[in-house]
Amino acid sequence: MSQNTEVKGHWFMDKSWPVFTTLGVLILAGFFGCRACLHSIDQAGNTVDKISAEVASEQYVEGVLKSPSTAEFGSAEVIDFGNGEFKVKSYVDAENSFGAKIRSHYSCKVKFDKNANFTVSEFEME
Repeated sequence: MSQNTEVKGHWFMDKSWPVFTTLGVLILAGFFGCRACLHSIDQAGNTVDKISAEVASEQYVEGVLKSPSTAEFGSAEVIDFGNGEFKVKSYVDAENSFGAKIRSHYSCKVKFDKNANFTVSEFEME
């Protein structure tokens, strides 16, 4: 009496498991790598990120504008120098004194202190 029995292997015996494992590792590395590039540590060990630097620069720019309520900010390029210091480059569309909407490009350095307060330096607006 002969019996035909089919033996199925486990998923890890399949030839595609290295592909899925590699893909999973790359996804995890990308996730944690991106999280690391978004954050910086200031002198007190507080975590500050690129978004905080962008928001701080926008608050500063609004203080310079004639009509800050009309401000529409573009996406910013933010460079993290570490130690709570960032360089922000972006633009803002806002009304001038005559009511005309004007695009102005700006750049500045944003530095966070140990209490997460910020100072802006090297501000330039064109």
